[in-house]
This record gives sequence, structure tokens and C-alpha cells, in this order.
Amino acid sequence: MDTTYRMRLIVAVAVASVALTIAVAGIASASPPVPAPNETSLIETSVDATVYSGSFYEEESFDWTYSTKELNDTLEDEERVAQIRYDERTSATDGYTEVKKKFTADGQNTPNLDVDKKIGFVAGTAVTSSLDSTENVGMTIVTKGDTAGGTGVGALCVWAQDACIPPTNELVAGGSQLRDVTLVNSHTITTVATTESPQLHHEITAGGPTVEGSNMTYGMGTVAAGMKVSAMEGLNCSTGHPKASELTYSELSRATGAWKFAKSMTYTAQIPAISVPSQYPIFPWP
Repeated sequence: MDTTYRMRLIVAVAVASVALTIAVAGIASASPPVPAPNETSLIETSVDATVYSGSFYEEESFDWTYSTKELNDTLEDEERVAQIRYDERTSATDGYTEVKKKFTADGQNTPNLDVDKKIGFVAGTAVTSSLDSTENVGMTIVTKGDTAGGTGVGALCVWAQDACIPPTNELVAGGSQLRDVTLVNSHTITTVATTESPQLHHEITAGGPTVEGSNMTYGMGTVAAGMKVSAMEGLNCSTGHPKASELTYSELSRATGAWKFAKSMTYTAQIPAISVPSQYPIFPWP
């Protein structure tokens, strides 16, 4: 049987649905960017796989920690330390599977991490036929407090020169998961920037296959996405490190059954005193 036709035949029996669209944006604190070391790495990988009947497995792990001074277990005066983490695992059993993924880790240019992943899955006749896929992304920035300012033309502002950037400690994590899924078309986008205006972004759009002449149909199984944030900020650059702000944020969304699911989550560190982030552009290139 033609696989495309088979997809359309299966989704036609879906009658129950959960439609969920969530956007989490504007969560902000004030960690500065952490300039990259003089010599950095560029990692680029891609996957384009189609399994017509059988199994598929993939896992990926990335962890980059760097500092403006010697990287060790102590935090020196005016030191900034950043960490980017990404882990992904996908397992499909006894079904039709399509996976397209591009991964880029760039130590010099932002976003420093950029992952675009698409999954299509239709379960076979076996009772064990299903797909699981999990993505986790994290960003950590720890600073001692300094007057080093920001990066780019905006940081040249005369009112921004020698501006105090108080100590900060920011831990951000986001991700999404597909569990025991028997039918899905899923698209996730993940980006992290630390060398310029710090930001973490993760989004997922998931449902069933798009049938010709109509909208996306329903995904089947369980889908979830969430974000956690913990941030502390000092009052000034004095050696006593008085704390001025503490922020925590946690949320999780989950749908089980037949669903259409879309969620976008963004964390941005903003430091108005040194003109970070820039207001340009209004309409960024895709």
C-alpha cells in the first residue's frame, strides 16, 4: 500500500482531539554576554532518514562550557562563565519513520546553538509500534560582576562606558517530548546564544500529517513541553555582592490522546545600561 495514502487512511478515523497553542515569551533577566575564546569550534551535522518498515534510533549530546578567564572551580574577579547543553534521543519501532535534522554549534557566531528537527511517524500493525523523542536544552551564565560592558556598536554609548554589570547567576532549561506516539508530524526549533545577547529558545509544532486540501490532522499519543528558569542578580559591583533580585519560573504543558500542539518558549537576558539587546531588526531574515 502506498505510504502516503496509508497515512491519510489512518488519520481519517481520529474523532477526539485536543488543540493547544501556548507561547511563553518575554521572560527576562540581566546576564551579560560571555565573549567567546580566541579559538572556537564549528560543528555542523545533518540527518535525512526514511525507514519504510522497521526501527530508527538516534541520540546526540552537546556540552560547551567556557570562560573569560581560566576555566576552573573558582570564579575570579570580573570573570564570566557560560555553558550551553543540548541532549536529544529519538527511538521509533515497527513503523514508517521520516527524520530530517540539522545541528549547528558555532563558537563565534550567534545563535551559538541552532537545531532544526522534523519527525514523521506512522505506526505499523505490531502492538509495540510507537515513537519516543525527547529534546533538552540548557543555558547557564555565571558572572562575578564587572564593568567590561557589552558587545557591538550599542555598547560604545558614552553613558554605557564603564557601566557596572552586577553579579548574575542564570540557569535556564527548556525542551519537549513525544511519548508512545503512533501518528505524528513534529517540527522543533532550538536556539541558544551566549556570546552576544544571551537567549534560549525552544518551540514545537506537532500534530498528524497534513492531508492534501485540508489542514494538519491529529497526532496520537502524548506530547509535552516545558521550561524552567532560576536567576539571581546582584545590586552592584561591590565585593560584598548584595543580592537585588531573585526570579524563578517553571511550567509544563502536556496533551494525551489525539491532538494538535504548538508551543514556543523564549528566555532573554536584557541589560538596558549597555544597550543589549539591539532593537534591530524589526523583521529578521528566516
